[in-house]
Amino acid sequence: HMNNPKYISAIDSGNVKEIKKMLASGWDPQKEIRSPLNYACLRAKPEIVRVLLDVGLPLGYPACPMHAACMGAYSLERLQVIDLLLQEKGNLLDLWNPAERTPLMCAAAQGDLDLMLALMNRGASHKDVNSNGKSVRDFFAMAGPGAKEKFDALIMEMQTPKIKKTSRKSVRL
Repeated sequence: HMNNPKYISAIDSGNVKEIKKMLASGWDPQKEIRSPLNYACLRAKPEIVRVLLDVGLPLGYPACPMHAACMGAYSLERLQVIDLLLQEKGNLLDLWNPAERTPLMCAAAQGDLDLMLALMNRGASHKDVNSNGKSVRDFFAMAGPGAKEKFDALIMEMQTPKIKKTSRKSVRL
């Protein structure tokens, strides 16, 4: 038996060719127990996410690829995956998973301010509250002491209008 299906090692190593080869030989990602699309999102592999989206995979439930994408550390690749999903599948930022979390709540639970800011800049709402009364701020508070204050400062900063500064070169005569 295989504990580690071929697609997992291909995704882990970012091997786009292997994924394409598997698809060409008749591999059906939808028959896997664990969604290959979600796994590629979790591992922040934009090239593989692109290939799997081109196959026309439906959004996997109970887990959504956007939630998976928001469960890892902030990186350029992770932002590329998030932008790909938004571009191809529309606004997935409002979706709730079975654990009653939005993608922003997933990022907040990890204490990743950079990822949270990126999601809010793309339209994720920090005002969502689940049926247990937990807000994005509550999830972020689990990140440790001072987290609530950091979150409040982030929200305040986002709501402060940006003043454009014109750069003036000092001219010496």
